[in-house]
Amino acid sequence: MATCECGCGDEAQGQFITGHDQRLRIALETEVGGVLPLRTIVRAARAYADGDITDQAFTQTVRGVFAGRPPGPPSDKAKTCRDEILECARQVLRQSKRHTFTIPEIIEC
Repeated sequence: MATCECGCGDEAQGQFITGHDQRLRIALETEVGGVLPLRTIVRAARAYADGDITDQAFTQTVRGVFAGRPPGPPSDKAKTCRDEILECARQVLRQSKRHTFTIPEIIEC
């Protein structure tokens, strides 16, 4: 006999004791914050497996789910922290009409 895959530790004739597949589903949903974030991770995994998104976009999507951001479609166009910093730096340079900037100016952006 095999051990039930839900994590209860009991012996099962198949993969699960009857009804324990729902325990696993609920545990997975709870881990990621609900069924919609779980769907986001599955869609991102599928898109990555199909070659539709990069590993960076997949990683950002998964991190976003675990950080509690609302689920959205996986995209290579998602802004990174670096993108946001560069955008602020450009804005500071445009507004100040200088060729330099300081870290506090970027943080205020």
